[in-house]
This record gives sequence, C-alpha cells and structure tokens, in this order.
Amino acid sequence: MTRASSSAASRGLIVAILVVASHAGCGAQTPPFVFNSRREPASAPSSASVERLWVYADVQSEFFKDESYKGFQAGLMGRLTDCGIASRVSPTGPVDATDPARIEVVPGEPSPTSVMAISFVPSDSRIQKFFYQGVVTRISGVLYFKVGLFDAASHKLVWSAKASFEFPSHDVNVDDEIHGMQFASSLITTLQRDGVLDRCRVREPYPGCLQQRREVQLQASKTRDRYERVKLLQSAPTCK
Repeated sequence: MTRASSSAASRGLIVAILVVASHAGCGAQTPPFVFNSRREPASAPSSASVERLWVYADVQSEFFKDESYKGFQAGLMGRLTDCGIASRVSPTGPVDATDPARIEVVPGEPSPTSVMAISFVPSDSRIQKFFYQGVVTRISGVLYFKVGLFDAASHKLVWSAKASFEFPSHDVNVDDEIHGMQFASSLITTLQRDGVLDRCRVREPYPGCLQQRREVQLQASKTRDRYERVKLLQSAPTCK
C-alpha cells in the first residue's frame, strides 16, 4: 500500500536518461545494501537488551512495493526469531514521529523493550528510467532509508543508520520478495556487528546463515525447472 505522498515525492526524483539498449547496465558494481551506522554511546549504558522489538517500517513506495515489503517483513522477523527476540512489524510510521518510543500497548500484552523506526527518504533517493525508442526498458536506482533504534523505557536513541537499497540487483532475474528479505537480513547483521544484538540464542557459522538458507529454499520453491531446483537446494548452507 503505497502512500500518495510517497509516490508523488518519488516521481519527482525520476531522472530520464536516453540510452542505447546495449549500454544499459554498464558501470561499476556496488554492494546492493549499505548501512552507514553508529551506536549512540551516551544511550548505551542506560539501555536495556533488545528482547521484544516493535518495528515501524514505513518503507513502501512506488519502487519498494508489496512483494519487496513482504520479503522485508519475513526476513526481519525470521532473523529476530533466530536471535530469540519477539517482534512485531507494522507497515506505518510511529504514532509520534518526534518520539518513536511512545507507543500504545494493548492491555494484557507485554510492552516492547525496544522500538525501531524505518522510513523511506525520497529526497535522498536516486531513480533512473532508461528509454529505448521512447519506451521505458528498465528502472534502476538507489533508495535511502533512515533507521533508528530506541530504548522503550528511557525513550533514548540507541542506534541509528542511513541505509541504501540498490535495485534491481546485478542479477537480472532478481526476485523482489527475496531482495527485500536480503535487505532485512543485512539490517540485522549490521545490528549484530555493531554489538546492539548480542544475545542471539542461535549459534551460526556466520551471521545470517539460517536466513540465507531460507532465502535459497524460497527461491527453489519458485523455480519450475526440477534440475535447477535441486541445484539451488544443494547450494543452501547447512549452518551447522
């Protein structure tokens, strides 16, 4: 469900470029997901461990649609479950944008220990439309998101990041759902790397191994060719 305001802002970012079809896609390759993050040192001593996390993911736009969000939500909750963290993901912004940790808890439901707010930043995002003989042949670009993790008790910012999401990936056959799932997994891996999520109950050979296995299994389930499906399943990490 794309918001009208987000769509309007996104449309204003579109840069039309006339290219010859054979030149489309040329250029240096960069990682599809990048997180420029920092842990807030002033908040760390007073913040509790992340045990129950509510996520406000206002990320959908004209270029991050339902399938991408579906994968993002599944990837986020899957990785958090691997860490033993109960989670809830909402496709909206926080109740109070100036204080994302101010929440409304349903009576009888446990309060979260942490709140995360993720929002699409259309003003920083770069979108390109490629044309051939007046027809759009491809859309690519980089979407930017603002991410903040807050301690629910103190309402202090614990961790923040500016995240970039490149699309489409260099694999022309990329699946939007899997791409969104990988983006979410990269977010959790960054939180682990920064020492914010330090109580993951599952021991993995490397952060995100189990999620990568789920992604391969999902891709295999969407593959009609039996030979290719077997190859994919055999390539899945064992994570032992």
